[in-house]
Amino acid sequence: YQGFQVQLESVKKLRDLEKQSVLSPRLQAQSLLPVPCYHSALPPDLQPICASREAASIFKALETIAASNHCELCEN
Repeated sequence: YQGFQVQLESVKKLRDLEKQSVLSPRLQAQSLLPVPCYHSALPPDLQPICASREAASIFKALETIAASNHCELCEN
């Protein structure tokens, strides 16, 4: 996605990581990186996204894909 090689299973795992927030709401608001970047369980193929200036928008788009009930082949 946007030049990053990501596995569909990793994208699906984002939904679970969002439910297990590792930061308090106050720290989330002050955070420079998207919340998934602080999670130790972030899949290795998603970790390089954290270095991108577009990390927040990329994770938001991937989370939208993960929440979708559409056919997996249709998403690609």
